Amino acid sequence: MAQVASPAFAVQQDYGPAFTNTKDTALPTVKGDLSGAGLQGQGSFRKAMPTFHGLSYFDYTANDVNFKPVNPSKSSTIDGSAMTTAATYNLVKNGPNDNLHTATNGFFAMPVTEVPRYVASAKGNPQFVMSKLLAAHYKLQASGTATGSVSYDGVTWRFYTVSNILYVDVPSVIWESAGTNLASDRKGAEKVLDYVGGDGVNTPQWWATFPTTVAPTIETYAPVILGQHVDYSTGNVKIPPMSQSDYIDFSGTTWGFLRNTATLTLWTSPGKPKKLWSPGNGPASIGPMKAGKWAGVDTVPGKIYLRDIQDILLPGKNVVTVKLDDAFGRSVTKSLVIMYQPKNNLWAKNIWYAPATVKSGAKVTISAELGSDMGDTASALQVYVDKNGNGKLDPSDIIAAPSNITIEANGTRTAGYSFFAPTDKQQILVAFKVNPGKTKPDNESDWKDNLVAKEIPIEMPWVTPPIDVNNIDYNNATPYWASVAQPQRLDRYIVDCGTINGPLSQKYVGKDRNFRLTGLSPGTTYKCQIQAISVTNQIGGTKSTTFTTPDIPANTGSGYWDDYGIVRENPTPHGTAQSINSIPARGYNYYQGAPQNMRSMANSYSPYFGEEVSTWAKPVIKTTWHTWKFYYTCGKRTCVGTDSCPIYFPGAAPEAWAGIRQNPSGLTINVTGSWTGSTSKMAVTDYQMKPCRGSNSLDPTPFQFNYYVPTMYRAVPNLLINKGFIPQTQTIDPTFQHMNLKIYSKAISIDRNANMSGTSITSPVPFSMLWSRYGTFSSGR
Repeated sequence: MAQVASPAFAVQQDYGPAFTNTKDTALPTVKGDLSGAGLQGQGSFRKAMPTFHGLSYFDYTANDVNFKPVNPSKSSTIDGSAMTTAATYNLVKNGPNDNLHTATNGFFAMPVTEVPRYVASAKGNPQFVMSKLLAAHYKLQASGTATGSVSYDGVTWRFYTVSNILYVDVPSVIWESAGTNLASDRKGAEKVLDYVGGDGVNTPQWWATFPTTVAPTIETYAPVILGQHVDYSTGNVKIPPMSQSDYIDFSGTTWGFLRNTATLTLWTSPGKPKKLWSPGNGPASIGPMKAGKWAGVDTVPGKIYLRDIQDILLPGKNVVTVKLDDAFGRSVTKSLVIMYQPKNNLWAKNIWYAPATVKSGAKVTISAELGSDMGDTASALQVYVDKNGNGKLDPSDIIAAPSNITIEANGTRTAGYSFFAPTDKQQILVAFKVNPGKTKPDNESDWKDNLVAKEIPIEMPWVTPPIDVNNIDYNNATPYWASVAQPQRLDRYIVDCGTINGPLSQKYVGKDRNFRLTGLSPGTTYKCQIQAISVTNQIGGTKSTTFTTPDIPANTGSGYWDDYGIVRENPTPHGTAQSINSIPARGYNYYQGAPQNMRSMANSYSPYFGEEVSTWAKPVIKTTWHTWKFYYTCGKRTCVGTDSCPIYFPGAAPEAWAGIRQNPSGLTINVTGSWTGSTSKMAVTDYQMKPCRGSNSLDPTPFQFNYYVPTMYRAVPNLLINKGFIPQTQTIDPTFQHMNLKIYSKAISIDRNANMSGTSITSPVPFSMLWSRYGTFSSGR
C-alpha cells in the first residue's frame, strides 16, 4: 500500500460537498442503487460523508507512468504523482440496526455536469460519452426512476443524486472514454484502485489510476500504381486506365478497452462516401482487424484496390479522403489527390428522388446523373419502376420507352422522371439505364456502371394497430397487438388499461407487442387502449378493446367450503383470521410508528403491504351412507340382511389424503399468492374420529370401522406481501390493489362402499391491499 504524506496545505476539491470524516447532521444524502452496500431497491438512500478519492490517468498506449490529474489546479501528489481531488461518498448507518455493509459502503461518483471535462482529460470524446450517458439515463427514467442502475450498450451505468444533484459513477465514464477500471500494473506492483488509508479530507482514502487510450491513427496511406509507390505529396498522382493491381496501401490503429470495432470509410470530393470496412462487412481486399494486446489495440491493415472505389472516382481531379473511426466516437482522416483518366465509358450514378419524404399515393420525381468519359454521345435511356414489388427490375418494369439523350464529352447531365407512388407498398425499386442495347457505343470499358438503382421508402399513413387480449384468468391477462406498418418509424407504444367504467392508467410503454397485465379482479370487465407514437411524435390514433376476467367458479362455493378466508400476521379485534365474507374493501394507511391503538384499528381492515398472510378453511361436512350385507340364522336356514351407517366427510380435503380411514393429522394443503412464487402449507388442525356402526338389530357384527373427518385447516402466515407499494408517492400501485391467495385441494366424494375419490380444485381468496405499514401517516383509499 502506498504511504500517504500529509500535505503542507489543505487540498482543493474538484467538485461536490466539502470533504469530511465526521458523521455530523449536515451530511449530504446519496440516493440510487446502493445494493453494493447491502441496500435493496433503485431508490435507496443514506447520508454520506464526502471523502478525498484521488484520481489519475496514464496513457496505456504510450506505457506512460507519469500520471496526469484531471484538473492540475485542484490536485495533490502521492509518491510524486499528481492526482485530482475527486470524491467517494461513504454511506453512514441510520441506526444500530441498519443493515448497511460498512465494508463496502463507498460510491465513487461525479456530477453529470463534470463528465465532459473528465472525458476530455481521458482523451475520450465528450460529445459521444454524453450521448451514451443521456441515452442510458433516458432508459432508466422510462422504467420509472431517475436514480439506480441501467445497462445500455454493454455498459452498466449507475446514477445517483447527491443533495438532489444528478451524479454518475466514475468507472462508467472511463469505460465510454475508451479507458478501463480493470486491474493493471501501476509502477510495477500496485493496482488500478488502491486503498491508501488517508484521512479523506486532506489526504486520500483511495487512489484510482485509470489507463486511457488515444484516438485512432493512420500510419500508412499511399498509392501503389503499377507496382510502384507513388509520391503523392505534390497532389498529382496520375492514374492511366486503371489496372486490376493498382491500390492504396493503408494501415491504421484504434485503441479501446471495452469494445474493439473499427470502421473505415472513404470518399472523394467531388463524389460520395463508401464504407470500406466494418466488422463482418467489407471487401476482402481490406484486411480484417487483428486483435492486439488485451488492452484492446486493433489494427486495420490492407490494400484499398482502386477497382473497389472506381465507382466513386470521377475523371480528372479527385480528393480521396479516408476516415478511421473507433467505437468511442473518435476518428482520424487523411487525404490524397488522384488525377484519374478512365477508358471510354458511359455511366449512370447518383440517383436521387424528391420530395425527401415520399408519401403513399403522392407524386415523386426521380433523377440520376449520367456521364460520358469519351466524346459527345447520343445514347438510349430506360427508366424502371418495380411495379410488382418483387425487388427485381424486369422488362415489364420499364415505364419510359428508350429515348435518345445526348451526353457531352467528359461531362455529366441529369435525367429525370415523375410518377405517383403506390399505395400498397412500403418501398419501391427504381432505376435508370444508359445504353441498354449496348450499341452506342458497343465497346464500353465497363458495362456494370450503365445502371443505377435505388430503393425509395414510402411513408404509409401512420396508424395504430388494433389491440386484443388473450390468456385471461382470474387476475391476469395478456394484451397484444400487431406491428405498425413501418416499424422503423416507431418510437413507442403506450397502453392504458382500467375497469370499463373507471379511469384508465398507463400500464405499458415500449416497443414490444404484448405484456402481462396483473392484479386484476375476478368477474370484472376491463378496457385497454393503445396508441402508436412515431419518432416524430405523430400519434396514429387510438384503438381499444374490452375483456372480462372469469368469475370465481362454482367449486369454491358452498358445496366445498362452509367458510374460509385469510390468516393475518398480527392479532386484530376479531382474532387472527378473517372470513372471505368479511374482508373489508377499504383500509387506512398507518405507518409503523403510529400509536398502537391506531395500528390495531388498521389491522382490522384488509391485509397491508409488509404483512405476512396465509389462509384458513372450514370444509362443508357432507353425509352419505355405507351399506353392507350380513348373514344370520333364521329358523333352520341362513338368511341375508343389509345394514348401513352414515358417513360424514369434508367437501374439500388435502390432495395427499388417501381415504377416510387414514388419520389426516399432519397432512397439508398448498396455498400460493398471486404476487409471489412462494408456497404456504395449510395443515389439518381439527378433525373427528367417528365409528361406522349399523343399526339393524339382526346384524351380528354392526361395527365396521372407525373413520376420520377433517373439520378445520389452517396455516401459519408466511407469505409476505412485498409488491405494490410506491415509496416515492406513498401510494399503492393500482396494479396490486386487488390480489388473491389460492387454495389447492381436492373435492371429495364417497361411494356406498366407503371408498373415497377426489377431483383437484382451486379456490381463490381475493382481497384488496390498500395500505402499507411503511407509508407516511395519512388516510388511505
